[in-house]
Amino acid sequence: MTPPTATPANDRVKPIDQQLRQQLQKYKDRESLSLKDLGKRIDASEAMVSRYLSDRFEGDVGGIELKIRDLIKLDEMRALVIQEIETFPTLVTKQVHNALELIRKNSHVGLIFGDAGVGKSRAIQLYTSKNPLSSRSH
Repeated sequence: MTPPTATPANDRVKPIDQQLRQQLQKYKDRESLSLKDLGKRIDASEAMVSRYLSDRFEGDVGGIELKIRDLIKLDEMRALVIQEIETFPTLVTKQVHNALELIRKNSHVGLIFGDAGVGKSRAIQLYTSKNPLSSRSH
């Protein structure tokens, strides 16, 4: 894409990395972030983020793009860590696994409940990923 042409209204607009701009927009959409919240994550004002995403950036392109690249890289690393954590066995995953195995072996229906945030949902996801027949709908 060609950079914006200079006119009196936009002679200060600087060319930006269009691929990086698209990555940032996808990140913003995926995380459901406001411009203000996205700005906080890259240490930039809401107006700077807005101008960058709309391809009308006038400031230090190198500086903001360095921060954006760091954010994107950190997000990718976080996704890898979360993926590893999802398969990490814990006491809760073992307990849920045992309960689900008991339910399956006895052809029963079961209910798993407990405090929020202890890992029940992840444990069930782990169980169904290793036991594909358990997630079939009847």
